[in-house]
Amino acid sequence: MREYFETGRFAGAVRSRWGKLRFAGALEQEFRAAQLARTRQRTRLWQTLELFVAPAFVLVLYRGRVDTATALEVLTCAAIGMAVSITLFTLARYRHDLRHYLRAAIWLTPLRSAVYAVIIANFVDQSGAGTAVLTASTFGDFFFSGLLYHHALVAAMSMLVSFLAALLWHDVPFGVVEYSVLTIGAVQTMAAVVAYDAQFAARVAFVEHGTAASAAAHDGLTGLRNRRDFDERLEAFWDQAMSRAEPP
Repeated sequence: MREYFETGRFAGAVRSRWGKLRFAGALEQEFRAAQLARTRQRTRLWQTLELFVAPAFVLVLYRGRVDTATALEVLTCAAIGMAVSITLFTLARYRHDLRHYLRAAIWLTPLRSAVYAVIIANFVDQSGAGTAVLTASTFGDFFFSGLLYHHALVAAMSMLVSFLAALLWHDVPFGVVEYSVLTIGAVQTMAAVVAYDAQFAARVAFVEHGTAASAAAHDGLTGLRNRRDFDERLEAFWDQAMSRAEPP
């Protein structure tokens, strides 16, 4: 990351795509790795809750509220959601890095959001209850899953569209459909606005940290690396060599 600040390429990357909450080039990957490392504990907690707590809520809502005709649909969706949760929990707990967890979460989180929406649509059809689960899932995807803003937004849209489609498929009264969809949509809108602002602030902090690190490592007059940077790099190389039992 430091090379972008030193050569001036970083400034152009920020200006070109800042409005999309995305840096240009390899710097975006650096930011994603830093962001995922910063939210590691939250991500692990969220995937643990999704694996162990979410199925308990489904079982509580399921008892006596879904007829036999739709029981197979609910159980099938629950099985898919459980498989996704197990996969993401395993990656978050044991292989929490950019290449594995984030790549899987980008594709699997919208799928899980969709099957949750179908399940809750069945509960709404039978008793009118369950939308609070979708609200909790929305906030979790935006603020606890480790996803970037636009990835969490895709998951939210997948949830909302699937929820509306499932309600219409089950011929739920229009008044119930309108109330439920507008409620979930309003919650998702508020979460999206706050999440956008939070990630914008995170990117600003990323810029400031990189700029400060580059300034601290170079002489202000000549632009050459200073003694402080040399000492830090030497210490890092020494520790790496000692950990690998190699000559420095």
